[in-house]
Amino acid sequence: QVMTGQLFYWVSSICFGEFEVTDDINSLVLWVDGSSGLVLLPGLLGCAICLGGWISYFALVGWVRRQQAKPFYEEGQRLDLIEKQWKEQRRKLAPELVDSSACEENWQALEDFHREALEMVLTSQPPLETE
Repeated sequence: QVMTGQLFYWVSSICFGEFEVTDDINSLVLWVDGSSGLVLLPGLLGCAICLGGWISYFALVGWVRRQQAKPFYEEGQRLDLIEKQWKEQRRKLAPELVDSSACEENWQALEDFHREALEMVLTSQPPLETE
C-alpha cells in the first residue's frame, strides 16, 4: 500500500487522467478503456492492490483475535483468582509508604510487592472448564 501510494503521488499522470475543478461535470468519465477517463489502467490496478491490502489486513486482524481469545480468557481467569489477594496486599503496603518519602526502603518494599504479585500470577491455576 505504501508503494502504491508513492506511485499515485509521484507518477499520478500515468494512473489518473485530468479533470479540472472548473470542467463541466457532465464531461466527467471515470473509466473508458484503461487509456482514457479519470482512472487509467495503472490507477485501477493500484486501487485494486490497496483494496486487497485492506481486505487482507482485516482478515489478519480477525484471525489474530480468534487465536488470542482463548489465551487471553485463560489469563483473565488466572488474574481473577488472585485479584482479591493482590488488592489486599496493595492496601497493606500503601499506608506504609505514605508516611515516608521516596527512599530506598520504599523502593525495596515496592520491588518485594511486585515480586510477590508475579509469584501469585505464576502459581495460580485457572478454574477447570465445564462444558
